[in-house]
Amino acid sequence: MAEKGGNTVRKLFFIMVLGCFFLSAAEATKAVKPDERFIPITDKVATVELKNSDTILYRTVGIAIGEVLVLEFPEGMTLVGDPVVGDHALLKAEVEVSPLSMKVWALPFAGVAENEMWGLNTNLQLKTNVGITFIINFRISEPAKASNRIVFTYPEFTAKQKAMQDTLIELKNKLHEEHKTAMAAVDKLAEQKKLEFLTREFGEFFMCNTYRNREEEDLVFLSSDRICKIGPETVVINFLIKNRYRNYFYLKEVKVYALQGGSEIEMEAFYWVDKYGIKFDEVLKGAVGFTIKDYTPQYVIEVTEESGKMRKIRLTVGF
Repeated sequence: MAEKGGNTVRKLFFIMVLGCFFLSAAEATKAVKPDERFIPITDKVATVELKNSDTILYRTVGIAIGEVLVLEFPEGMTLVGDPVVGDHALLKAEVEVSPLSMKVWALPFAGVAENEMWGLNTNLQLKTNVGITFIINFRISEPAKASNRIVFTYPEFTAKQKAMQDTLIELKNKLHEEHKTAMAAVDKLAEQKKLEFLTREFGEFFMCNTYRNREEEDLVFLSSDRICKIGPETVVINFLIKNRYRNYFYLKEVKVYALQGGSEIEMEAFYWVDKYGIKFDEVLKGAVGFTIKDYTPQYVIEVTEESGKMRKIRLTVGF
């Protein structure tokens, strides 16, 4: 009877051991089961279409040692932060910012044959400005099973970007036309105000004096034959520069001084010239205008050369 009870205990113990064994095997099988979220990419050149509903994109792709795998993204997509590589000893990645693309290489282990590395894997994570995070598992494979290029397309995002660009171009053209119209109105108003000013000043007071004054410095001649006072304060003087020197003469600036009580007082003048450089025997035409409160009969025109001999020629004119 005792022997029969002992056999029963041994049978129960054996069943428990078998149960533990099968349970451990089931757990082991569950542990190595691949993550179903990672969709494999098997084409040498693959196209993956993105959608607005995508938030995290999982992919598995084979990569061969000695080959580069290029990831291409739609125009307008950018990275948020730096890409994160799981194992830098196994994977190298380089980013091109605009347009966004990434080059990825599998790195060989020293002293390890290439085929012995097949099956090793690590992942890379990218976060983008469109709200999609890419988690890509790179598995080292033989070249025949590895991909070389993955092109991500995003039709909804691309269409939105194009619509925005079209709107910006339309707005830019509209603003350009509005600016053009506004500037034309300003130019017309300026011409009208100029005519009003000249008419009013001429009606109030107008006086001109003609003469022939000339000065020369190293074969460059400065001359003037007319000075006018328009209205109570505005003075305008014409001048000519003639170059008889073999090299070009380049004008740097024109100044005017009023002669008052034996002193020269520089005026805040505006000058106009038809050109700034003259070659041999050419003539430069110009005029200078300014306003003055106190009537002054004499003035000095001073022109300065830009380079070369850097001549400074002064000419006295007046009423």
